[in-house]
This record gives sequence, C-alpha cells and structure tokens, in this order.
Amino acid sequence: MLKKILSISLCVQCFIVLHAQDRKWAITLSPAMVQIPELYMAIQPGMQYRPNSRVAIVVEVCIPALAIARNPSITDQKYSRLKGELKYNLNSRSRSSYISIESSYAFREFTVENNAYFSGKNVDSVFSFQRASVSSPIWITNLKIGREYKLGPHFGLDIFAGMGFRNISTQYSDLKEVTREAYFRPNCNVFPSSDPAWWYEANIYRFNATFGFRLMYQF
Repeated sequence: MLKKILSISLCVQCFIVLHAQDRKWAITLSPAMVQIPELYMAIQPGMQYRPNSRVAIVVEVCIPALAIARNPSITDQKYSRLKGELKYNLNSRSRSSYISIESSYAFREFTVENNAYFSGKNVDSVFSFQRASVSSPIWITNLKIGREYKLGPHFGLDIFAGMGFRNISTQYSDLKEVTREAYFRPNCNVFPSSDPAWWYEANIYRFNATFGFRLMYQF
C-alpha cells in the first residue's frame, strides 16, 4: 500500500515538474501611449500561447486609461484597438531572443469644433468648419526584436523594440458651416509633414517606431 502511495506521489510530482517546464499559456499586461487624437496613457491586457519552443502567438486589446493632453475642441472620442503578434525564437530555448511581426487595427471616432482639414493630400486650399464628425482608423504593422526574461516560477518580463508603418484613413462627415480658403505653405520633400494625419481627408502612410515591455504570468 505504501509503495502504491509513493508511486502515485512520484508520478504527480513528475507531472507538475514537466508542466512547469512547458507552460504554454500566459496572461500579459503592458503600458501604451495612444492618440484618439488626444494623447492617452493606456493599458494592454492580453494572452500569449506557445504551441512549441520556438513559436508564440500574442493577442492584446488596448484600453485608454488617462488623458495626458486635453483639447476642449475635441469631444465624443471613441477608441478601441486589437493587436496580434507572431514571435519566432532564434533558438529552441523559450527564453532566447526573438523576432516578430506585429499588426494592429485601431478604431477611432471623434467630433471636432472650430478647426480645418485638407481634402486629399493637396495643401493649396483648406476647409474650415464649425463642427465635424471624424472617422480615422489606424492600421499599424511592425517588425520587432525582443527577449523574454524569467522573474520567477510564473512571472516573466518581455522587452522589445521595432519599427514599421502606420496607415491612417480619415473621413469627415456632418460638416457645419464649411468655408474653403486658399492656403500656401512651402512643401518639403525631404522630411514628412509634422501635421496630424487626421487633418487630411486621405489615406496616409507614416513611419512608426515602437519599444516597451510586457509583464507576463505563465500558467
């Protein structure tokens, strides 16, 4: 009887050890900065699944939490973002450095008062308005490098950096008291415009850079 109990106990312990060495799921949490278009601090909860020692899949949602810069002319802001990432470890150890491709789609809508916009990418004229509804979703794709660090039997830290592009597609609607005015500004072909992309009713691509960290709880 004692031998059976010891055998069962040994099997259970072996299972626990093997399970601990091959944790496939993790809860993740990371900070973020987003523009709605006002600048907000946000949190990104998510999940990571590791089907094998080299590949990991991360899915996160972004939740704006705290406004950093407020603009009284911008109201009724709505924002939500879903992000997916595919990681590939450079060797078979799950804690090694990795490369990844990340893509996200951010839905954002807001109302603007007493402002102006450019129709298309032409800047020879500007449309001023008293009030308008703006739809300006953002699609971002980045190539990243990173590394996961073990902080204990369950906790980990993921540090990463990368670059890619943003695609911003903006549309104006429900315009009130619109006037068209001539506009002239020297055009620089070396450096991109620093104007917010949502000022242009067009499909615009911009350079994007990313870096940060992600806390992980593995189970």
